[in-house]
Amino acid sequence: MRLKRGTGIDGLAGMRPARKLPNGATHLRPLLDVAKLDVIQFMHNANKTWREDPSNQNQIFERVRVRDLQSEFDSLGITRENLARTARRADQFVRYLDSAIENKIADAAGAITAHDLGFFTVTHAWFERLAPLEQVRLLSEMIASVGGQAEPVPLGQLEDIVESLSGSNGTLKFSTASESRQGFTLHGAQVDIGRTKFRVYRETLDARTLLSALPNRLAAQSLTPGQVVVWDHRFVITLSDAAPHPVTVGPLTERGLADLEAHGWQRPDVPARVLWTLPVFRHNGTISAFAHNDLNTSPLAPSHCVVTRHRIPYRPGAFNPIST
Repeated sequence: MRLKRGTGIDGLAGMRPARKLPNGATHLRPLLDVAKLDVIQFMHNANKTWREDPSNQNQIFERVRVRDLQSEFDSLGITRENLARTARRADQFVRYLDSAIENKIADAAGAITAHDLGFFTVTHAWFERLAPLEQVRLLSEMIASVGGQAEPVPLGQLEDIVESLSGSNGTLKFSTASESRQGFTLHGAQVDIGRTKFRVYRETLDARTLLSALPNRLAAQSLTPGQVVVWDHRFVITLSDAAPHPVTVGPLTERGLADLEAHGWQRPDVPARVLWTLPVFRHNGTISAFAHNDLNTSPLAPSHCVVTRHRIPYRPGAFNPIST
């Protein structure tokens, strides 16, 4: 089914035994490598009953129709065993590719920075030394990290963008991007291309449509003392038991930033559009605290709030120390 859709290497690798979920939990599949007949035999031997999923017999689902064609696939040599072998090899390649990128990030000497405020900066010179496959992979991971979406980054769309900005050897060259193509948006992320580096951050659209255009992502969430939530698929936010009252967490927005600055808050050297999408705590409709550890110098910063990045590609130690 994934081959029909032109899947990438991750799609060929199939499911993994463990996967992190947006809410921070881990989804385990302990029986992934156990054959169905072995499970049925085990249940018979244990004198136990089980339930069959009725959807597994419903022809409306593509997986059922494909499964019913397995005998024809077997006659062509496309057996379950061979497909599983291909998936294992693809998974090995994915792990190797990610390890290679991680090592290059570790040796980047500050050329790539994962800012704790939820965005990335990357120098053109370093990025253009990566192989084309590494460039697409790293871009995809950064977009997934800041874009606030639960679904995978659309690989085909990203490849089309990369191709339009690539040189004759297939290497993406942001440093020579045309004046008319100084950046792009994809999957909830904005990529701004500067003279010597580019920045990847949460798409903001504009101040008037920030909330209305992305209602399911940047929507406000209520928190009670002691509660932990994943907000916008980007930040894990904890309101401690010591908090005196419930709060609402939502995006700062352009107007909120102006209100903070009007009260004397000195914002860091960060683009305003990045700050607009950061979470703040509100109580009775008024900003009561800036919900971010890096901004604790603000007179509004609470001691009872903990905010961490939800998803950073590769191991955090591989990146340049965070600077804002």
